[in-house]
Amino acid sequence: ECIGQAWKKKTNKKLAPHILGMIQGFNNLTVYVQIQILRERSLKERGKAMKRVIKMGERFKDLRNYNSLCAIYSALNSAPIHRLKLAWKRVPEKYLNMYENFKIIFSREFNHRNLRQLFRNAPAPSIPHIGLFLQDLVFIDDGNSTKIEIANFKQHGSMVNFNKCVRITDRVKNIRLYQSHPYINSDNNNTFQSGNLNINLKNKPVLQKMLLLEFKKLKTVTEDQIWDMSSEIKKQDERDAKKAIF
Repeated sequence: ECIGQAWKKKTNKKLAPHILGMIQGFNNLTVYVQIQILRERSLKERGKAMKRVIKMGERFKDLRNYNSLCAIYSALNSAPIHRLKLAWKRVPEKYLNMYENFKIIFSREFNHRNLRQLFRNAPAPSIPHIGLFLQDLVFIDDGNSTKIEIANFKQHGSMVNFNKCVRITDRVKNIRLYQSHPYINSDNNNTFQSGNLNINLKNKPVLQKMLLLEFKKLKTVTEDQIWDMSSEIKKQDERDAKKAIF
C-alpha cells in the first residue's frame, strides 16, 4: 500500500484500503469536532466545548495517539473554529496553554522536527500521524528516479535506483514497527503507562459503534457548509456578547 503512492491512484480503494481508512478516520474526527463546537447553542457552552476538545487532545497525547491528536489540533486550528474569538476567550488559561503546546508539537518548522522527535522518543505502543509518513513517501518517490543511468552499464540500459528503494523500505519498516505493538491484548485489557499515569484500556464496542454512526451522518458535510455554520455562529456569539448572555 505504501509503494508508488498507491493511495492516490484511481484504483486506490483496492490498492491501499488501510491507508485510505486511516485518512478517512482522521478527516471524520476533524469534521466531528468542528460540528460539535459549532452546534452548541450559546457562547458559554461553545467555550466549554472547546475546553472538552482540548482535554480530549491532551488525553490523546498521553496515550501517544498522535494521529488523533493531530485531527483534534486540525479542527481547532481550522479557519471556521479559529476565528471564533469570543468563544476562545471563554476557554480557561490552563487549556489554552495545552492548545499552545499542540501548536509546538505540530509546528512545520524544520520539516516537522518537533513531531519527528516525539516519534523517535515515544515508547510502544503509539500511533504516529499517518500524514507525515505519507509526506515522506511522496517526497522520496517524486524526488528520485526509479531507475538511473550509470556510465559503465550503458550497454545494459538503466539500473534500479537502490538508494530510493532503501529509503522507502526504511519508512515502511517504521510503520510496521508501530503495527507490531497493539494497545489491547488478547484479553481485551491492558494497563497503559504514560509518564506517571497508569491508564486501563478496554475495547468499548458500543461507544465505537456510536461514533461510527455519528461519522456516517457527517459524511456529506462539506467545507462550505462548515464555513457557513461558522459565519452564522460568529454573528450569534457577537449578539450574545452584547447582551451579556453567557
